[in-house]
Amino acid sequence: MSRARSIIEVETSTLVVHLDDRTTDFLKAIYAGKGYPVINGAVTKKELADAIRSHGRVFMLGHGCPSGLFGRSFMIDDEFGALLAEKTDGLYIWCNADAYAHRHKLSGLVSGMFISEVAEARYFGIEATQEEVDRSNSNFSRVVREIMDAGRPYSDVRQCYSNAECKITSYNNARLYVFDQGAASPALHPSSAAHARSWTAAEREQDQAEIGLDQSEYDWLHSYFANALSDLIGGKTDVETVLGGLKGVADEFLPGKVDDDSLRWLKNALDDIALSQYGDPEDLADELLSALMQD
Repeated sequence: MSRARSIIEVETSTLVVHLDDRTTDFLKAIYAGKGYPVINGAVTKKELADAIRSHGRVFMLGHGCPSGLFGRSFMIDDEFGALLAEKTDGLYIWCNADAYAHRHKLSGLVSGMFISEVAEARYFGIEATQEEVDRSNSNFSRVVREIMDAGRPYSDVRQCYSNAECKITSYNNARLYVFDQGAASPALHPSSAAHARSWTAAEREQDQAEIGLDQSEYDWLHSYFANALSDLIGGKTDVETVLGGLKGVADEFLPGKVDDDSLRWLKNALDDIALSQYGDPEDLADELLSALMQD
């Protein structure tokens, strides 16, 4: 019997989907010892869908992007949106999960961009030590767990997690929301609102014009990114090779857009893509170029 099938047979209202990954281990404190079934490794789309369907509440935790949560062999993407929209009081904690929650009208505690690593902090202009990042991560999970155990509303998380002396905590806290069928409270932070909308053709053309990039140059750049990502997802190359190639063409076509912080962010994104080994290269190329061009 598969692990996912045995999970379905456990009588519990809450399912946890959290890929086994040392960089997000701090999130385990949210559900450790609760007895919730956890999907943390390889699983088929059908098994995952069946597990989600059989539980009233779902916690989705880890690394991701506006398109969804990275899984082991595929992305938990728009295909699962309708199923998740039926759930209440969920937890959707990954980078830019708010865009996914907005798009699929989810309900529960949702994160926008969430800084959980030193490189991410630096990319967003925050100088932080590993100790400071670890403390912020630990405090977040502790607060969420305490709020849940006390039966208090998710809206209390922002108040209890807030720490004006910690720039990482302040950044994350400003991008934490309670969603009710896709409606966010408080209102989306401007950076979250940007992720909640798609990068339209008009917006892309405006960004191209500001950079001085004509359409043929953008098409070539997009094609290069998509081909490199396809090779990475297919295991034909590694992150360092792809990173070097993307940096080279970005330096040529997007002058001044790929500084050290952007490079660290790009490497983190490629690490996540390589870990999941899943994603549409065309869509992922759009997301990476959007982030670089709009920075």
